[in-house]
Amino acid sequence: IDVVDISSWGAAGGTKGREAEAEDEYEELSDDPQRWRIFAASVLFFLVAAGAGYFALFPDRWLPALKEAPWREIALGHVALGLLLIRGSDSMRKVVRVLVFLLTFSLFAVAAPVLLEGFQWRPLAILVSAWVMGSGLFFFLAGRPLRWSSIAMCLFWILAGAAGVGALGYVPTNGSPAFATTAGESKPDDRLAAPWSPSATAVTRELPLLSPRAAELVVSYVLDRPEAAFKQSYLLAANGMGRLSPQEAKELGELTSAVYAPLPPPNRRRLDGYMERVRGLQVTQPQEDREMTALVREAVLQLPESQRTRYQLLYEKALGASR
Repeated sequence: IDVVDISSWGAAGGTKGREAEAEDEYEELSDDPQRWRIFAASVLFFLVAAGAGYFALFPDRWLPALKEAPWREIALGHVALGLLLIRGSDSMRKVVRVLVFLLTFSLFAVAAPVLLEGFQWRPLAILVSAWVMGSGLFFFLAGRPLRWSSIAMCLFWILAGAAGVGALGYVPTNGSPAFATTAGESKPDDRLAAPWSPSATAVTRELPLLSPRAAELVVSYVLDRPEAAFKQSYLLAANGMGRLSPQEAKELGELTSAVYAPLPPPNRRRLDGYMERVRGLQVTQPQEDREMTALVREAVLQLPESQRTRYQLLYEKALGASR
């Protein structure tokens, strides 16, 4: 009987190839002195997710001008990106880098609706800060070795961008606090007790159709001039009518008619034409803005106190200042 020695036989070709590739990748990662950057990026994604989770839990702490930000989805997305990098895989680094590139440049699409509401430096500065942070992450995740000066610069832009988003977007407890309402009622008990900002107080004096809380929301758009605040509040209220119940929407319409009813016909026609241009996002002259603001102020002050208070509350709810 012939005996065949199989001790020197190797594994099947396909298996051997896969094992060799895995071994080569392991050796490549082991020899990479900057593999720590992948782990550091994973930690950074988890930190960003924690910040987004905070705003998801406390939306009243976020700038009302960007209140539609999907913080829960942002937090979960950054957790997923962090998990993809947690093992230090170079292939996952490439995937995450592409995703960071796409997400960063998608911020330009987010900026479009913000610009449609008028130039507001604070929301735009937040978007620029987010873009800076994303750009820093993109270059930090580069596959080639980086000089220590380049690494430090990437980390600086990442941290500076994150700090810009947090500092510009965070609203203190007394800045624009939220209060609970139901579909059919509003509770203004804390309106006079809350410490409103000087800008909001000044806007409320010139625009009595705005409660202090509503004025805080408008001021958060960095619009503390009464005429600019009037235009912005009108646009926000027109876009926020869906927040009102049918009964509340009807009541707001009746109160608005009561406000404008005493106006002389020429002034009423001027105001109607002005409002039409504001709704159409057309340019209005500063002098005209001031005149229409003063006209509406005098009309609102003619309402009885009880009706004026109710008008403010309904307007406030339409603006989205109450939650």
